[in-house]
Amino acid sequence: MRAIETEHHLRIIDFPFYTALFTLFLAIIFGYGFVTHLLSHAPLSICAIILLGLVITVIVGGILVQRSEFEFDAQEKKVTWNRRSIFRSQGGVIPFEQIAFAVVQAGFINSDGTNITGYRVALLTRNGRIPLTPRFSGSDVRIGRRGIHERCRDIRSRINRILDIHLTSEDANDILQMIRDGQRREAEAMAKERYQLKSAQAAEMVQRLSQEVKE
Repeated sequence: MRAIETEHHLRIIDFPFYTALFTLFLAIIFGYGFVTHLLSHAPLSICAIILLGLVITVIVGGILVQRSEFEFDAQEKKVTWNRRSIFRSQGGVIPFEQIAFAVVQAGFINSDGTNITGYRVALLTRNGRIPLTPRFSGSDVRIGRRGIHERCRDIRSRINRILDIHLTSEDANDILQMIRDGQRREAEAMAKERYQLKSAQAAEMVQRLSQEVKE
């Protein structure tokens, strides 16, 4: 996810380049294998298996590889967004007045049998939450997991700035919103990493904020 910012515009673009590259590589391998086996008169059962692999690769790639773009126009006071994949396209225009603020969300991702915390940015609107990316990101070979967390925080702050929204603490607000959504474990994971707390300290912080929400 990258941000392009000018005086009155902010453009957020997300495209899973490495996922797309890996999917393309697999599709080429399966496609080449299917053609060569077909031309060499290999058993139809083998050709069918290779073709099935190609079809599955295309379907999974169509689901995972999505390009998202959000353009914030401070002059027109609106956000124009779209999300596209091979199989579907969605988008719309949201007036600034319908957006409460942007937040960083946390979610658990299974990586090599271990749950790690992934992050993404979302807009809280009158009609619900609109994530800037379809999935949580938990790792990046260039910047690492903590780098993703910091990048999400930076983009969230840029969005709130162009929306002219000023919160007492954006970091605390992120955690508070997850508590309101009933995501206590995710809130604790974010608090632990963001404030460098121990598990017990993070749980205590979330418990304190939960009491504030109830009041």
